[in-house]
Amino acid sequence: MKFSAKALLSAPTYLRSDYKAVPATVPKVCARSRRFHELDSLRGVAALTVVLNHFHELWFPQDLHLPQTGLRETVEYALHFIDGGHEAVILFFLLSGFVLALPYNAGRAQSFPVFLVRRIVRIYGPYFIALCGAVGCAAIWHGDLHRGRWASEIWALPPSVSLTLQHVLFLGVYDYHPYNPVFWSLIYEMRISVLFPVIVLVVGRLKTWTSVSLALGLSATTMFLISRSLDSVWVPNLSMTLHYSGVFIVGILLSTTHERLGALYNASSRFLRYAIAVAAIVIYRESTRVSDEALTHLLRPASLHIVSDWLVVIGASAAIIGALHSETFQELLSFPSARFLGKISYSLYLVHLPILLAMAFTIGYRLPMLAQLALYLVASLSLATMFYYCVEAPFTQLSRYAGNSLGRRSSVERPVNA
Repeated sequence: MKFSAKALLSAPTYLRSDYKAVPATVPKVCARSRRFHELDSLRGVAALTVVLNHFHELWFPQDLHLPQTGLRETVEYALHFIDGGHEAVILFFLLSGFVLALPYNAGRAQSFPVFLVRRIVRIYGPYFIALCGAVGCAAIWHGDLHRGRWASEIWALPPSVSLTLQHVLFLGVYDYHPYNPVFWSLIYEMRISVLFPVIVLVVGRLKTWTSVSLALGLSATTMFLISRSLDSVWVPNLSMTLHYSGVFIVGILLSTTHERLGALYNASSRFLRYAIAVAAIVIYRESTRVSDEALTHLLRPASLHIVSDWLVVIGASAAIIGALHSETFQELLSFPSARFLGKISYSLYLVHLPILLAMAFTIGYRLPMLAQLALYLVASLSLATMFYYCVEAPFTQLSRYAGNSLGRRSSVERPVNA
């Protein structure tokens, strides 16, 4: 995977935001004749774990000692194993790095302006509509739900003009909790999208283990900057962009090495494959708790967060390899329900939390917990489906149209011998 700066700036348009596979005529290293439906489904399942995680946060706040009943203990125990908010975001970052690197691997990358326009329209358009909805909900329902610290930070006050403008413009370092906490990941997604063509160019010129070292070095730099800037709110926020760029780098590397890793996985014994699967699940789900218990006296909280992220990266990377090369996992991810979740995953990620909070403000505890969980899931999936067809899909089409128009204009304006 070798790229040049000239190729980066003038490459023909190709990349699709929803990552189609490359044509059969491209180099064999990345020639796939199908879409990676398994990765769609994996993203959808991860988005559902975020939905369940926020229900867990609302009904079982860790900073409140609520009376436990047999039912509450059972539900909390079940949710602990199937929810996963932050872990899912790390998986999303890995998948973004994987997908966006595919056309570069095939030597058919877009020009930087086309890539950036498509990426911004694709991500920002649905985000802006979701932001408008969240601001509107905060204007209608606001106050303290008395459900713990996490819930008290959302819709605590009516919307303010300054904070809303910061959300609209992604301006500066600001509190992303008051309207919809999931917006935090989109801030980093947009920042890294601007840097991505440079990142993939650099990674393409390095050996695999050198790129891994670079990714780890970015996280180590983040830990150092945070440790030296304890009184600053800007430095930790901005330096985390370096850390999450390292996660994107691992996604890029997976896109170039997954065939070899998959061959090694399938060549191993059945027992070893099952052991890898179990280990990946445990590492993915328990990394935060394990790192907190083992390293809490050695590292600051922010550094602990970064260490646990890298454990999640290991588990999530194994999940991606399994999704692409394990027949059993592929069969599970090929279910229509998983495919459907994959299609609406971004919409589900954007709209589920306002539904949860609106239910908390309007229903409170008047319905049993399990009834509210069922209602929450049905409402979230229904609204996400409508949001996908009415908002996300049109913006996806607009991103392609805008990118193609810009690409044609650039081709016309470029000199013949350029």
